[in-house]
Amino acid sequence: MNKKVLSVVLIILLLAGIISWHLYEYINIYSSNPSKMWSRDLFVGEKNLNAPSPLFYDNGKVYIVWGQKKGFFIYEIYPELKKAKEVLIENFNESSVKTLSFRQGILYWLENDRIKSFSLSDDKEGNFNIKANDFKLTKNYIVLCDSEGIKLFNFSMKQISFLPFNNISQIDAVEQNHVLHISFLTDDREENKVYYVSYDLQKNQWLQPVEIDRLFQTSTSRMDNVKVASDKNGAYVFYLITAKNGTASYYAYFPHEEINIKKTSKIYLPSSEVISFDVVSVPEGVGAAFSTSTKYQVFGPFTQSGVEIVYALFREGTIHYVTFITKEGKWASAPYLISTPEGLFVSWIETGGFSNYLIKAASTNQEFAKRVGGIREVDVQNALSLLVYSLASGVFLGFIMSFITALPSYGWLLIVMFLEPKNFKSESPKSFYIALILYSIAKYLFYPPRSIKAVATVSFPYNLMIIPVVTVILAFVFTKMYFKGKLPSSFAAFTFLWVIDSLITNVFYSPFMIK
Repeated sequence: MNKKVLSVVLIILLLAGIISWHLYEYINIYSSNPSKMWSRDLFVGEKNLNAPSPLFYDNGKVYIVWGQKKGFFIYEIYPELKKAKEVLIENFNESSVKTLSFRQGILYWLENDRIKSFSLSDDKEGNFNIKANDFKLTKNYIVLCDSEGIKLFNFSMKQISFLPFNNISQIDAVEQNHVLHISFLTDDREENKVYYVSYDLQKNQWLQPVEIDRLFQTSTSRMDNVKVASDKNGAYVFYLITAKNGTASYYAYFPHEEINIKKTSKIYLPSSEVISFDVVSVPEGVGAAFSTSTKYQVFGPFTQSGVEIVYALFREGTIHYVTFITKEGKWASAPYLISTPEGLFVSWIETGGFSNYLIKAASTNQEFAKRVGGIREVDVQNALSLLVYSLASGVFLGFIMSFITALPSYGWLLIVMFLEPKNFKSESPKSFYIALILYSIAKYLFYPPRSIKAVATVSFPYNLMIIPVVTVILAFVFTKMYFKGKLPSSFAAFTFLWVIDSLITNVFYSPFMIK
């Protein structure tokens, strides 16, 4: 084969190899789990309302439930993905459903301020004729709030205890070691207040409610989403505050051996902007899933922004660590988190268009992670999009930087061309080699690009300082091959070398030339 043709073929093959390698890297990034702890997302279905999709665990299986126009859909998501049941309810109003829970084969929900139920085993609907503003199921009790205060029922709907309190709008409860830990929110239309109270089930005794925080209501400020969780060391009360400058999450920690409240703390995640969250007691402490605006690194200096779901573990009153559940670069909200013997499971919603929301789920369970893993069509699409973007911007910006690097060499070649110094001619190999040396020195000073040097950790082989030298050597070999060892002019030969070196170098470094 003609050496000129062979050199062109080798250049094309080398560039194609580098581009294919970048595509492989991008596909791996988009098809990988968002973190070592959490699996990729599983698409379950669609819904109309911006509300959580509760999860529940029953006999080794994990189910997800959400409202629809005529009742509820129930899907099994572990160990398999399949539709378990469609629950049809007479005169059902999806938009009136406030709270949805499950226990021992029975769905419980709050509709039009009344607690209702549906038995999945015999398809029987129940109406307890109990009014409530909100309720929460624990292991053995129903904790609810109404206009009179907090009421405690067993599952035979017999009232166990009562705590008088006015204007309670939201309540949450968790049962641990014969103690009910309860958080609640009051709303008198002028001021919101968050409280914590506990109930000793063995002594049948309420402790004095503790006021945690308060906020005067305006058109732009309010409190919401009060949650409680407990571990072996203490109880945590979480809540949201919406103000003019955004929405943030706060928590208060109550050690079991102390009565006095610890200082209320603002939760700082990748961003302090928190839209919604859910919490649950886990073996290691208290786990929380937050919907928060965040910005994270994808590859090199390339970052992506979005509203993502992140997981935080709280232990002994502080955040122990934070990790990502999603990395979609979109909008994700309304997380619902449960802890099971099979691992943690979380559900959330994403925008789906046409006023619909996509329902998704993820888990720390390894079987679940394997089932939802692998390369998806959308991963290839995202990888191709990033590849085109990185190549276009990388090569364009890289050519500008490479040209600046080559200016000393071109200055030398112009001197040779117009002034013709003694012993140096335009056709002389000496002129070409001096231009090559000047270019190599300049390239050593300017490469790798500053965008790589600014990144804290750069993976192999981008961190090799010898790469710019290797590309110059390759370009020199291709130049000698193309011109068959004879240089027609130093200017033409150097320009050919510079173009080839610039292409190889900037295609190689293209992932780091974007932001």
